[in-house]
Amino acid sequence: LEPDAGDQRAEDIREKSGTVTSLVVLPKWRRALRLTGLGHPDLRAPQPQVQDTLHQIVGQKVGQLRYTQTPFTKFDFVSKEGALAAEIYAAQVFEGTGCDPVVGEPGAMLLGLCPLRGSQQSKVYVLSDPDLLNNHGLRLGDNAWIAGALLPELAGGKRIVIDYSAGNWIDSSAGNRLTERTQPAER
Repeated sequence: LEPDAGDQRAEDIREKSGTVTSLVVLPKWRRALRLTGLGHPDLRAPQPQVQDTLHQIVGQKVGQLRYTQTPFTKFDFVSKEGALAAEIYAAQVFEGTGCDPVVGEPGAMLLGLCPLRGSQQSKVYVLSDPDLLNNHGLRLGDNAWIAGALLPELAGGKRIVIDYSAGNWIDSSAGNRLTERTQPAER
């Protein structure tokens, strides 16, 4: 959402999400957060662009993106280990119409399982606020415990890949033989 940050295209995100179980993390902060180390509301990403990205991935029906009014907002999460509470600074939430809440509730959802735009069967997990999983957010509330319980559950016991690539490499590698990186390739 910043011209020089190399954003992914919504079409590519939808294509990847239709192929494998995906967690789409919406941006909340401008690059200035990384550069200054400060989490100030003035450094948030432009909400109209983030809103547009959300709608491009899951459709208009999901509703509006907004910020909570309290500086630190708590969200209930129930894991197999019991009840936990996420805590988010200047939380960015979405209405989540048509989504199943995972963290938060309809009207103020932090993480939801939502229908993928343009697909009848595919769903995608949408995290509206990256502070649940990023370094400065993991230290708040039970966020680290939630990440530790949530991510393996969403992955269903499969590998977790953090993908910043622009294209859909998932389908493009079909048919290619995978080799171990530590062994020389056959000639």
